[in-house]
Amino acid sequence: PIFNKQNDFLASTYGDYFLAELIEAQDDNHKAIVAEVDGTAIGFMSLSGDVNVNLLASCFELGPFWGLRKESEADTWEEKTTTESTKSSTASLLSEPESRPASAKPELTSRPVSVLSGSQIVESQLSLAETTKTRLSAMSQISLITASGISVATTVKSVARERSVPSVELQKQVKKTVQVPVYRGPENAFCIQLFCIDERFEMRSMDLLPAAFDLFPDKDYCIITQPHTSPEYPLLQSFTRVTPKPTMTLHQELYIAHRCSLLDDVIVRPCDSSDRDGVESTIKGIDNTDAIMSDINQFITAKRDPLEEGATPLFAFVAECQSQIVGVFVVRDERNIEWIRSHFNIEGFVYYAHHRREEHARLHHFVLNPVFSHYTKHVMREILRLARKTCLYYPVYPGYEPTEMKPYSLATCINDMIPVRPRRQIVYPLDRLKENAPLERILQKINPFALYHLNRKLTLEPKITVNARVVVVGASDVGLSFLEALSFTPHLRFNNLVLLSPNGLPGQSKEDGIVDAMLPTSHCFSRTELAQASLATWV
Repeated sequence: PIFNKQNDFLASTYGDYFLAELIEAQDDNHKAIVAEVDGTAIGFMSLSGDVNVNLLASCFELGPFWGLRKESEADTWEEKTTTESTKSSTASLLSEPESRPASAKPELTSRPVSVLSGSQIVESQLSLAETTKTRLSAMSQISLITASGISVATTVKSVARERSVPSVELQKQVKKTVQVPVYRGPENAFCIQLFCIDERFEMRSMDLLPAAFDLFPDKDYCIITQPHTSPEYPLLQSFTRVTPKPTMTLHQELYIAHRCSLLDDVIVRPCDSSDRDGVESTIKGIDNTDAIMSDINQFITAKRDPLEEGATPLFAFVAECQSQIVGVFVVRDERNIEWIRSHFNIEGFVYYAHHRREEHARLHHFVLNPVFSHYTKHVMREILRLARKTCLYYPVYPGYEPTEMKPYSLATCINDMIPVRPRRQIVYPLDRLKENAPLERILQKINPFALYHLNRKLTLEPKITVNARVVVVGASDVGLSFLEALSFTPHLRFNNLVLLSPNGLPGQSKEDGIVDAMLPTSHCFSRTELAQASLATWV
């Protein structure tokens, strides 16, 4: 009745006894679990240990998850020839996570960081779009099981690749040999083939996961897929979406959950001197590692920047689970509040009369172990509480800006922040206004950047995820305006915005008079406006 109440697709396709056949067919690799309330079944989940990991690896970025395999001595690097442009107009925010130059030493190492895991596509004709959800009443306890072979750095780099689209503007294609990791260990994931739960209990869907992992004690990852057009449901709040590869041909979204993601004893506390080794292990391999450690040491030493740099108050926090550091966060007091108010429409989200000046902060570093990515908003609420702040700001500079102009690491929380629209600026005749001119700190020239914001109120407002593919053909003013409108919708998160253009996304390369003269000129988007829109973050 639970299945048929929502849709009769399964019964009409597989017959009235498909459920009995699934239960009867259970063996070591195929399991079924049920949730009940007062002796009445309200949920059902069919699990399978048969997963086509090679197919998933060809369609999704599984590097952060060690290829959904266990660590093995047979893991190695192989040379691969790739085509790249001699003049890339979009600078990568992070080094390539799954490749390295052929001259580099091929060495695969695992780190002791517990990490988010597994993703797999269920090769079953039972579409998750046709299923509904329900939930178990009691949550069983599970002990922390450390996953080896996956690093926070690899996952952060995967996010960077997902959130930046390289632009190709009059570039020359050259062949380059790189080395990519090859994982040969045993498979380390199982999949959810069929899931159904009574809509009255769908918010308790997560209670089925501990029982599912107990049935596969040798697997660390649980995966589930659903069509692009299907909305997310409560069970997926405990999963992490996997970045698809540009060449993916499957019409599915892949979500993964690690065994350790069931833990709920994550705490956030100020960093102290005894955390240095744990912090270094957590951020190892991430770009701007030196800047993160410098900020951590400065916080431990003085709690503020050096006097010659303005003595801005500095805050550093770590997230800890089972006495293990799983996250590192650094914020500073925001000193350019007037400039932000005059250049961005931030007052659409903040009533400044309700916030003291010292309650505004700028986020510099946010690194969280992907196992606990679904705790991102909880962590941010704790950061605001411990730092006694109410508003956070995070700037995103264009990729072509030099590194010294961007003292920020890629924040893995950017999906949960709100993009803020820039304001059109007035060109003041300063020679006429004289003493009536605006303040100097409002008129100062700062390299353009896109602004993302979060406050205490917004941490309690969920975003609606839209996985439907939206394809825009041509980087015209109309196409860019459409993408901008979707990207700046505060309550929606579009995961599959695609722009087809022979010259890539405009504004992603450093200004070049010769190149600009040979391409169409936009009269709606200046280079500054494109930098403030940061379309490459979402498109």
